[in-house]
Amino acid sequence: MESQRENQMKRYLLPITTLIVLVISTAAPVLLSAHAQDPVFPLPADLFIVTSEGRLLRIDANSGQQTLISQEEQSVADFAIAPDGTWYAYRTWNFAGMALASLDNMSGSLLTVEGGLPPGLDVPHNGRTIAWAPDATALAYTVPEGLTIAEISAGDYGEPVFSLIRGGPWVDAAWTGPDSVIVGDAEGAYVRITGQAGQWTVESIPGEASPPLRVVPSSLTAQGVTLADDTLIPATAGALTFDWAPLPLPDVTGLPLPADLYYIAPENGPENGIDQVWRLPGTGDAAAPITAENAAVTAYAVAPDRAQIGYVCGDKLVTAALDGSNRRELAALTLDFLHAHLAWSPDGTQIAYHDQRGLWIMRADGNEPPRLLAEHVMTGDVRAYTEPRWSPDGAHLLLSLRFYEGSAPGIVDLADGTITELGQVPAFNSRWTQDGRVLAWASSWGYQTPGLYLIDPAAPDTPPQTLLNARYAVLDAQHTPNGEWVALVGSTTGMGPQFAHLLIASSPGDVFSPAFGPTAGGFVQQAQLYPLFNDSPVIAGLRSASYRDDGTYRGDLVIVDIASGTTRRVQTSGPVYGIQWAP
Repeated sequence: MESQRENQMKRYLLPITTLIVLVISTAAPVLLSAHAQDPVFPLPADLFIVTSEGRLLRIDANSGQQTLISQEEQSVADFAIAPDGTWYAYRTWNFAGMALASLDNMSGSLLTVEGGLPPGLDVPHNGRTIAWAPDATALAYTVPEGLTIAEISAGDYGEPVFSLIRGGPWVDAAWTGPDSVIVGDAEGAYVRITGQAGQWTVESIPGEASPPLRVVPSSLTAQGVTLADDTLIPATAGALTFDWAPLPLPDVTGLPLPADLYYIAPENGPENGIDQVWRLPGTGDAAAPITAENAAVTAYAVAPDRAQIGYVCGDKLVTAALDGSNRRELAALTLDFLHAHLAWSPDGTQIAYHDQRGLWIMRADGNEPPRLLAEHVMTGDVRAYTEPRWSPDGAHLLLSLRFYEGSAPGIVDLADGTITELGQVPAFNSRWTQDGRVLAWASSWGYQTPGLYLIDPAAPDTPPQTLLNARYAVLDAQHTPNGEWVALVGSTTGMGPQFAHLLIASSPGDVFSPAFGPTAGGFVQQAQLYPLFNDSPVIAGLRSASYRDDGTYRGDLVIVDIASGTTRRVQTSGPVYGIQWAP
């Protein structure tokens, strides 16, 4: 059964992997002209247009700077900006299938190579011919036969599920909820389409229907994009279609949090600053650096007493008090392509870490030299022992075992040094439970299987218990001190925006249910759920993140209040990475 499942997954993944090459461009977006001196600017949000030559341009809300988003060889027919503001869906004149791409041109995929373009795209039009669902789980787009709804990863192996609703011809589509689309014809007559999981029905709308307004009320004529007050936006004349980015998130310097939050960011700005560890106090005060090193800090961990910090600076493992006092260099590390990771024991007396050589453990007071627990095997049957995490009783370490291809959890018994591989678990991420078992999860396919799994280390050969199956893009998970099982789940198991919402079960065998309703949550990358779950859970994470030349994945720091759905952007000295809640 497992081999059949793997074969089915490969048949889906391999064509998609091949097709991704067609839509990914690693070239930086091309800057064009600017109109900052025009009194129209700033605009409420970034504006995107398709020119008569099929070029997709971004117009910066503040400066009016134009940036070419589409590839030079593409002629874009229509598009829609995703609700997270970092992805877009599009079709081209030469290819009527549906493609997804990130606005930084670093990621992309094809949903389908099939389809057809609706008429009227070659003249300026106001209709929204592609529309994202509010949580980015689906796309609706007009086709000559009517409307296609693509549920992006609703299939058993993360493949899209397509539904064709015949009717129209329709020229405008807009979602009114996670399972409801209204579509209208050229005469302004609208119908409602509702459903999910490939089952959709068409309903008439009594009386006159008003489709949802755009993010910024506006319209398009041959003269260009015009705001509701009749202000014409410069350099948009001749545009064939347009869309707005989401409105900017509210900026804060600090906000009340359930605990202090830590991250790595440059000390004196993104251009010339040296990366330091910063603390964003739970009191609501502004963030401040807690390290002041002359070389970049690349990894860190806060001690369980929240009074000390261990971190890697250059090739040194350093500990210090959070006020910077009592700084000590404990060990020299070997670092190259493998970033270090460290963790404090529950009683704060020991530190485990990995470097280029292997997995180590040492006393936190530095009174004894580091002890090598396991040396990496980098040739043949590759094994790298990374990302140690202490068990609640301090007797074991949970590891991420890195192979030549893929990864799996593993456990080190500190009493005798034996390493147990939990190879039956098809997920990269893992965490100890309160009772000494292991939760493992994944959010996407590719040498792993999405879902949430529970492992008993005492029976490593027993298949894991599936808590959430492969349809669920699990971003984070935990077993809370009060005994609840919590999973942070994203929109899709493929490429694209991730709208994180919270599912809870009272025991591993129970059904996981939405904590605050199916629409509660927010868009976030690298989501970190506060580990002491409470009645007002929050997520810390990133927006507009991308990989940098140093191998780090950095972006804007955001805080999502799951219950209210409010997302705030925290003002920082530059793009951040390495987000951690206080232990």
